Amino acid sequence: MTKTKWKIVDLTDNTETETKLTYYHFNKDPRFPAWYMQDNHSYQIEVIYNFKLCKTFSLFLKCLTKYYIIE
Repeated sequence: MTKTKWKIVDLTDNTETETKLTYYHFNKDPRFPAWYMQDNHSYQIEVIYNFKLCKTFSLFLKCLTKYYIIE
């Protein structure tokens, strides 16, 4: 079970909106979710951290459902 957090900056607007996306999963090397991306937008994506979690039932359910948190 792994938790990954990305920092995403939308470079399309002059404001450079920053978003953080947290993802719970079973994979060792996570793939960035394609559903987040919009057409005709440029993004800068950076992995903030990627680490293994201790095995608890609640974390297992989050990983099983591929739980996302968007900040």
